Amino acid sequence: MRALDEQQLMPTATATVMQAAAPEAQRAPLLKWVVLAAFMLFLMERFIAGRRSKV
Repeated sequence: MRALDEQQLMPTATATVMQAAAPEAQRAPLLKWVVLAAFMLFLMERFIAGRRSKV
């Protein structure tokens, strides 16, 4: 099927853009916990590496 003019090429219904799943205010506390967990993992890794080097 071929379009005869530009109107047939245009979509009949337009989709609205979805909003973000979580607003910036809700994402900030999650980022805080992720950074805290990464820091704790780093400290544990340094502690284990330090104990291995002493043996």
